[in-house]
Amino acid sequence: MVSDLLKLRICGRIDRHFERFINVGIGEFAVSKSPHILVTWSLGSCLAIILYDKRTKIGGLAHAMLPNATSKKREQRGMFVDTAIADMLNEIRHCGALNEGITAAIIGGATIFNFFGELAIGEKNIKVAREIFRKLGIPIVKEEVGGNRGRNVLLDLEKGEIYVEITRSPIFITNS
Repeated sequence: MVSDLLKLRICGRIDRHFERFINVGIGEFAVSKSPHILVTWSLGSCLAIILYDKRTKIGGLAHAMLPNATSKKREQRGMFVDTAIADMLNEIRHCGALNEGITAAIIGGATIFNFFGELAIGEKNIKVAREIFRKLGIPIVKEEVGGNRGRNVLLDLEKGEIYVEITRSPIFITNS
């Protein structure tokens, strides 16, 4: 069953003391094989994009900030949903992932600061990722998106498990 290819677990806290981890910063992506663990922190409106091939235990994790690359910023490809997906897909195939076994997951895309319309970056990131994966024929087997809280994400390539830590609600300070 396609939905069993990746497991998603919401946890109270991601252990910060694990071995064989690769940290993925904002605007970056990483691709690796088992037994590595890929982790990214502090997703707000940003979107964690996961590609994974269960048979080969090869996967990738991106921490994308914006939906589409502009011609001026094409060199920062991990920063954008569209170019992060394209580059990560090429890399996991290069590492040996099999096209027919690749699945996806998306996490994040929150609305942290009550921005709507053109400023609703989280919603745009989610929409663009869904459109791209639909066009590519890659199933999104797990989602943990939207809302108004941040997330931290860990991908265990050996187990094919995603751990999501949902952070506390933001505190807004206003001058009254």
